[in-house]
Amino acid sequence: MPTRRTLLVAAASTGTITALAGCSGGESSSEPQEESSEPISEEQEEGEEESEPSGLSNFSVEDINFTYGFSEGLNTTVVLRNQTEDGSGINTANVSVEAFNEDTSLGEVNKWQDIQAELTREFDLTIESLSELSDSTLEDLTELRIRGKEEDREYVELNTFSGETVRSRIEE
Repeated sequence: MPTRRTLLVAAASTGTITALAGCSGGESSSEPQEESSEPISEEQEEGEEESEPSGLSNFSVEDINFTYGFSEGLNTTVVLRNQTEDGSGINTANVSVEAFNEDTSLGEVNKWQDIQAELTREFDLTIESLSELSDSTLEDLTELRIRGKEEDREYVELNTFSGETVRSRIEE
């Protein structure tokens, strides 16, 4: 099965413009983009956030997005891909998101889900204690840690974001 990078290289080499949600960093432009017929180099591929090894043996992180609701709180959507071969069955993963103000925890949420081989699954995780109606708001956030774990294993860090980065990436 082709990887996302393989598809992007193929799309770039044929001059097709491909729009992927979450890749623009929340900024949109109405100006046409220049087409490039040059293939993507290995150095450019290494700089991409998509499909990075996650530290989980059977999963990769496909995407991470943030939304914020006045009364709902901070929602983090993490997309995991089960990288086991088709026909290998289902693997179970847990994703945990914890918000901090310096060393003080502002809230944590986690969720278990089963993911079929070679498929992706979205983990929608909302920290309700980080809203305008709570004691802590988005402005109090200094760090957001995202961890993952497989059954019978310890948590591994998937990604860590500064509060400033989370605020700048929130989708309106």
